[in-house]
Amino acid sequence: MLSIFKPMVVLLTSSLLAACGGAPLSEDLDLDKKFSIAMFVNLEEGELFNFDVTGDVNQSTTLTGNISLTNKEKEVIDGVLVTPRVQAIQLTATSSNGTNSFSETTIDYLDEDFNTIKKVDNESITCTVTDPGQTIPDKLELYDLYTLGTKTCSDSTTTKETLELLPFNETDTSKAIMHFQEVTRNVNSEIVGFTSVFFTIDDQENFISIKLKITEGETKTTLTSNAALDSQSLVLR
Repeated sequence: MLSIFKPMVVLLTSSLLAACGGAPLSEDLDLDKKFSIAMFVNLEEGELFNFDVTGDVNQSTTLTGNISLTNKEKEVIDGVLVTPRVQAIQLTATSSNGTNSFSETTIDYLDEDFNTIKKVDNESITCTVTDPGQTIPDKLELYDLYTLGTKTCSDSTTTKETLELLPFNETDTSKAIMHFQEVTRNVNSEIVGFTSVFFTIDDQENFISIKLKITEGETKTTLTSNAALDSQSLVLR
């Protein structure tokens, strides 16, 4: 699910944004309210979202571009009916050294239970699932946390993904934040990358915005959709 943000040449590799600090929980915040994420687990053919984004690398290189997610026509792989989910990102980076354009496409092959059977990216890195993780329900309550599974990849790395539903802020119950997090380890089990992606959703099953924080070594990249709202994520419990 997060594979769209992992390769991106050297510029966009794995990262983590730790949600910390923030306002205390309001007594009026309904922690039992359920948010549908049917729009994300939907496997019908068609585009799921398409966001224009802006951002920067180390606050010195400006980024502009687009992120999209599209389900393609179903096909059969090794006797299993799957939906190819195409995750695409196009970015233009502008700095004092000039302008460069980047494009990356990753395909997740999802079975009818939303398990990833195979993943392939532009760099011909193929990942297979070694632990499918938990099944994601169509509806989540605030602070629900799910392990999405572990993949082993042909570049000798493994990735583990989680999903947690967070409050949009301390009082607004009409929106929530889907927080996807991925940890990548090398063959020695050392952490070599983190990814954190935040989708703002509303209670009408709409994607509102996307926000990414990407870090590898000294390189820090931020991407936010132009329509992004100023969410105030609370402390992870």
